[in-house]
Amino acid sequence: MPESFIYLDNNATTTLLPEVADAMGEVMVLPYGNPSSPHSIGEGTRGLIEEARKHVAELINAEPEHLLFTSCGSEANNQVILSGLNTSGLNRVVTSSVEHSSVKNLCENLESKGITVEFLPVDSTGLIDLEELEESLKLNKAFVSIQWVNNETGVIQAVGEIAAICRKYNCLFHTDAAQALGKINIDIDSFKPDYLTITAHKINGPQGVGAIYAKNVDSLSPLIISGTEEFGKRGGTENLLGIIGFGKACEIRKRDYNKSILKMAEYRDIFEGIILKALPELKLNGSTIKRVCNTTNIEFPGVDGRAMMGQLDNLDIICSQTSACLSQIPEPSFVLIAMGLDVEAAFSSLRFSFSSLNTLEEAEQAAEKVIEVYKKIKSLFNY
Repeated sequence: MPESFIYLDNNATTTLLPEVADAMGEVMVLPYGNPSSPHSIGEGTRGLIEEARKHVAELINAEPEHLLFTSCGSEANNQVILSGLNTSGLNRVVTSSVEHSSVKNLCENLESKGITVEFLPVDSTGLIDLEELEESLKLNKAFVSIQWVNNETGVIQAVGEIAAICRKYNCLFHTDAAQALGKINIDIDSFKPDYLTITAHKINGPQGVGAIYAKNVDSLSPLIISGTEEFGKRGGTENLLGIIGFGKACEIRKRDYNKSILKMAEYRDIFEGIILKALPELKLNGSTIKRVCNTTNIEFPGVDGRAMMGQLDNLDIICSQTSACLSQIPEPSFVLIAMGLDVEAAFSSLRFSFSSLNTLEEAEQAAEKVIEVYKKIKSLFNY
């Protein structure tokens, strides 16, 4: 890893905040016990977990008893969808064509097992048609899973309206809020989803810990069956260090929310502005109005995005093309294809995502390097 680099792949994962690392380090040297143990040391450990649960719940305005910890957002998504189908007795899922792979691939697997799955299309801005969703639910009840913020484009779906439509037709609604956490003011009471899933490493917390909000925790069926851990809904000894880090990251983001949002939006917009002023032929992918504060997805016409990403990497500018979960697959982004881009345009696109740790200097320097690399590749191939 280079000593100095500009990291603009924060939708894949974020750097651990020093305060979060300190909180985890303090616990590492304590004589902590198994949180399920009945003795005083175990009770103390349970107290640490419950304190962290409170901080995570506060960031989404939920009650702590409605929140349980998992190993990641993907596990949380899988548990929620499988539980929803099991609880409701439904044999149908309605989702979108631009979901995270943990939802998309699970739904494709369910299709192979006889579950009916409808993948709602999106328009060129990356948004589903709410009237189409309503028409679909009028015909037949379903478990609905729609991502709040897309991980590749940052496009924001209207989850409040989606939740209302689902309630109207007595359908369960889940939203994958991994990319919304800490970037949008999440208020569970304002739209009342049945399930919401989040993960720590998108807000400068540790990798390897996620969480489920469930309106009715009893509706969850465990994927891992063991004892009474996590209300008996997620077996296995809790990841104490990860949970402590998650709680601290949420506590910090709640404290610094307004400052963090404004900072990410300002630097993203400056970065975009410099590039688009110098290269007006470029195109932004997805809605620029209904978009989260930190993300930009840019099409660089006539240039292989993979080559461009490699050149930027050599200059210590870190970005990406698709979700980290799919980056090892040599295929164009299915999200961009679903939005109507052709294969060439999808391969020519790059995602840049900021965090609260980025600086103005980094935004400006990275933009100049992007311009330099694009022009260099274009000139080499005489475009």
